[in-house]
Amino acid sequence: MRASLPMYDFDHLKSDHETFWTHIAAAFGAPDVPLSSPQDLMTHWQSQDLLLSQTCGMPFRLFLSDKVQYLCTPDFGLEGCPPGFYNSVFIAKKDLSLSTLCQGTFAYNEDHSQSGWAGPITHLDALGLVPSRGLKTGAHRNSARAVYDGAAELASIDAQTLFLLRETSDWAKELITIERTCPTPGLPYICADKIDAKAMLGAIRSGFDKLGADTKSRLGIKGFVELQPQEYLDIPSPRSPDELFG
Repeated sequence: MRASLPMYDFDHLKSDHETFWTHIAAAFGAPDVPLSSPQDLMTHWQSQDLLLSQTCGMPFRLFLSDKVQYLCTPDFGLEGCPPGFYNSVFIAKKDLSLSTLCQGTFAYNEDHSQSGWAGPITHLDALGLVPSRGLKTGAHRNSARAVYDGAAELASIDAQTLFLLRETSDWAKELITIERTCPTPGLPYICADKIDAKAMLGAIRSGFDKLGADTKSRLGIKGFVELQPQEYLDIPSPRSPDELFG
């Protein structure tokens, strides 16, 4: 059996994620299963022995919805977002309009990221804007750093990641919030089809209840929401980077 909590995997949160998983695993009756840090997340998410992981909304709707079970979505209590939802924040080094910033390079983490690609590109499409160039960075932190270092004029990362970056990196505090996208369902917890989803959901809630106030505060999780999987499937997917930038 295997498990992971790969989203928001900042170094200062690793022990908190380990503690959270220890409580979940004990409640589920699998105390010997360690929390892993898989390099190939897509393969990991489709493992037949996946007890628990967290994915992104775009991979869930494009590749995983018929291969895994949706469990729940953490709520970070983000400003302007319903419980269990999040949004993307356009960030830049200079306080310019989106139309001006789109004349430069747009940094994005992955082709199949809801907050780094789908959300912001859908937002820009609605405004009739298209970035002139794209820079794939591999991680939200790298996208933000690319903007800070001047390798890109614009990036979009999810609001919780931006909060954590600003908590841990002085340079991130210098980045300017330009605009926010509409909220979409947050990063869902999933498990393999053969896992008892009801029991795992109960274990997640039980494990969370056992966390101390300081741990909950650092993780930023206010609770968990059970959304409908269709809410993820209804989100539109925009053109790919290859289609947009050639």
